[in-house]
Amino acid sequence: MKTLILFSLKRRFVNRMSLMVNGLTLIAILGILNADYVVAALNLQMGQLVPISVNETTRQSLVDISEWEMAGFTFDDDAEIAIHYDDYQYQVTGAVDPLTQNAIGGLLLKSHQLRILTEADPSLESFMVKFNTVPIHFDPPWDPLAALRENLLFSILTAAYFMVLNFIAVNSSEVIGEKTSNVLEMILSRLKPRDHFLAKVITGLSSLFLQFLSTGTMLGLTLWARYRHDRFVGLIRFAIRVFKISPDIINTETVMAFLSPNPELLIRFAIALGVLMLGMTILLVLIIIVSAHVKSVEEAAMVQGPFYLGLLALYYLSLGLLNPQSLEAGWGKVVSLLPVGSMLLMGMRVLNGTVRTVELLFSVGVSFLVLGIIIGAGYPIYRRGLIRQ
Repeated sequence: MKTLILFSLKRRFVNRMSLMVNGLTLIAILGILNADYVVAALNLQMGQLVPISVNETTRQSLVDISEWEMAGFTFDDDAEIAIHYDDYQYQVTGAVDPLTQNAIGGLLLKSHQLRILTEADPSLESFMVKFNTVPIHFDPPWDPLAALRENLLFSILTAAYFMVLNFIAVNSSEVIGEKTSNVLEMILSRLKPRDHFLAKVITGLSSLFLQFLSTGTMLGLTLWARYRHDRFVGLIRFAIRVFKISPDIINTETVMAFLSPNPELLIRFAIALGVLMLGMTILLVLIIIVSAHVKSVEEAAMVQGPFYLGLLALYYLSLGLLNPQSLEAGWGKVVSLLPVGSMLLMGMRVLNGTVRTVELLFSVGVSFLVLGIIIGAGYPIYRRGLIRQ
C-alpha cells in the first residue's frame, strides 16, 4: 500500500503540468504582492496620479487638498487639465475623459460645500455638525481588522473547498483509469482490495495537504520578502491610489496589525479547516466507491456531473445562509450541524465565535459517525466494483 501511495503522489506532483501550475501560482503571488513594480515596469496608467494645474486663488478655495490626492490627482503647474476659480465659479479646461470630469466635479462640489459652511454663521456650522454626527458606542466594540481577518480566512476556506473538489476528481479518474487500462488486475494481484481502497483515500488527503503546504510556503516567503524589502510601503501607496482608500484605514501599522499572528483566531481557523476536511473526506470516500462501478470515461462524466452540481448548489446555499441571524438561530445553524453541510457553515460559525463547544462536538461526532458508516457499508460495494471489471 505504501508503494502505491508514493507512486500516486509522485505521478501527481512530479510532472511537467504540476510544475507548470505551481510556477504559474508563484508568478501570480509575486505579481499581486509586487503590483506596484509590475505596473511601473509595464508603464500602465493604473494607479498613476492625474496632474492638474491650479492658480493660487483656486488652491485657496480647495478646502481639503488631501481629498484630491486621495482621488488620484496631483498638482502640477504645467498640467493640461487646468482649474480656475473666479467670482464663485470654477472653469475647468482639458478634462476630456467623462470619469475625470465627474471626479473633479464631485471634489469641487465638496470643496464648495465646505467653504460655504466655514463662512456661514457659527450657529449654522454647529447645527450642521450636530446634524451629521451621532455618538454611538458598540458593546462589544467592532474591530474592522478582526472582521477583515475572518473574511480573508473564509475566502481561504472557499478556495480550499474548490481545491478539494479538484483532487476528488483526480482520485475518481485514477480509479477509472486503472480499470479501463487493465492495470487494476496487476495491482490487485499484489494488493488486497481493502488496501487499495485505503490507499486512494490516503492519497487524496495527502495530495491536498501537500498542495496547501506548497501554496502556503510560496505565499509566506513572498510576504516575508516584501516585508523585508520596504515593509509593504510601496504596495500600500499603490492600493491607496488605485482603490481610493484613506491612509487612515490602510497604512504600515494597520497592515502589520492585520498580519500579526492571533493565536485564538489561528486555532479557530485550524478547527474550521478540520471540519472542512472531515466533510471532504466523506465526499472523497463516496466518489471513490461510486467510481469503482464506472466502466468508461463516458460513464464517469455522467456520474461526476450531477455530483459536482450538487456540491456547487451546496456552496451557494451556504452563501445564502451566511448571515448572523441564520447562523445563530435559523436554517444556517441546522445545516451547520449536519454532515457535508457543516463544511463551510460550521467553519464560518467557528471563525465568528458564535458556536458553542457542544454544537461543534455534536457536528464533528455526527460527521465521524457517518464517515464510519460509509466506509463500513461502502467497502463491500467498492470491492464488488473492482472485481466486476
